[in-house]
Amino acid sequence: MTIIELLNSFKDIEFQSKRMLKSKKIDLAYLKQFDLRCEEIRLQILQMDLSDDINSTFKKIERIKVDYLPSLNFKDKTANVLTFGYTKKQKIKKKTDSYYREEILLRKISFQHVETHLKEN
Repeated sequence: MTIIELLNSFKDIEFQSKRMLKSKKIDLAYLKQFDLRCEEIRLQILQMDLSDDINSTFKKIERIKVDYLPSLNFKDKTANVLTFGYTKKQKIKKKTDSYYREEILLRKISFQHVETHLKEN
């Protein structure tokens, strides 16, 4: 992958991330495609060995867990019993949505950092 192709990939990822972050509900099929694309770019960045800071950041980034299921604390479990399961559904929905949005934003910011680094050099 050339530098120009990599910069085009960054634009693609930025567009996809903006699209998902603006949507009310995140489509899991689209999230899987986004994750695969991010993983390809991440491996390419690691292979290019741009700087130690960038490499350490991208080594820490893992794949997005599309089947993520958050754990509930004691307060949530108690509220679940009192509301006959309604609270649990709402909490799980909010926590999974929050997890997906945080992971998308992390990738977007990380790729923007690499893009500015490449443009400077």
